[in-house]
Amino acid sequence: MDVHQLKARDFVLHPWQPIASFPRDGTTVEVEDEHGDVYLAGWHDGRIIIDAAAAVRPVNWRVVS
Repeated sequence: MDVHQLKARDFVLHPWQPIASFPRDGTTVEVEDEHGDVYLAGWHDGRIIIDAAAAVRPVNWRVVS
């Protein structure tokens, strides 16, 4: 019998969406940058605000699980 060590991020509950459709209502979402790193982000004052100084250009977003 195989035993798998799965972590929460192995289960995709919400699919990634293109960054062009980023929600502009102030909702906090997850963004994935071009290196595959994931950060929290939201829309504020006409732009995407990412909760990490190390974040690179975001390419996808999804609802926070």
